[in-house]
Amino acid sequence: LYRNPGYSVSDFDPLTLIGFLPLVLVTPANSRFDSFEQLRRQVSASGQSAFFGTWGVGSVAHMYGELMHMETGLNLEFVPFQGAAPATTALIAGQVDLTLGSAFTTARLIREGAVKALAIGGTARSPDLPDVPTFAELGFPNVNALQWHGIAVRAGGQHAILDKLYVAISEAMSEPETREKLLRTGYSSIDGRTPSAFASFIAEETQKWAAVIRAAGVTASR
Repeated sequence: LYRNPGYSVSDFDPLTLIGFLPLVLVTPANSRFDSFEQLRRQVSASGQSAFFGTWGVGSVAHMYGELMHMETGLNLEFVPFQGAAPATTALIAGQVDLTLGSAFTTARLIREGAVKALAIGGTARSPDLPDVPTFAELGFPNVNALQWHGIAVRAGGQHAILDKLYVAISEAMSEPETREKLLRTGYSSIDGRTPSAFASFIAEETQKWAAVIRAAGVTASR
């Protein structure tokens, strides 16, 4: 995606994975699409593409949009914005047909009647959006639209110090109050895996998304 981003994964020592946040595929409240299957059917019949607002080229929303196209055959025209908020604003205004948003933010917009949800990432439906099917339920388990956050430090630190940091973070994440706050901000699950397990996860994610980027021909300018 970026030939020289100015850093590499090896510049960091992974500590732990905090957790996963499901992303929701949304469309304007007055959209003609009431379900994901209807979206696929109507876009296919039209011979055109649906306009998909991303959070910028190479963003989480963009990459999942590319994966969605590859897995479902849905034709999408990607429209990059400078972040999730501008993309959502454009969606509500009817300037694009689709975007991805966090379940935490999307639930409020649905209650306000600003958007409709068509599908959600994760292995189970969100308690905040019980009527929204997962991509897996719709027959597309590989479109597991999840955003994740983790903690890493500059590479080269002493192992004893890194171990102490991991233990301290794990203890904090194990506290009921901390877990409750994280879940309230949109996390569907709290993780806390070991540094070695987190490093393996990062390697798997790097391989997965590198394949998507190559297959889709995505560059920093597209």
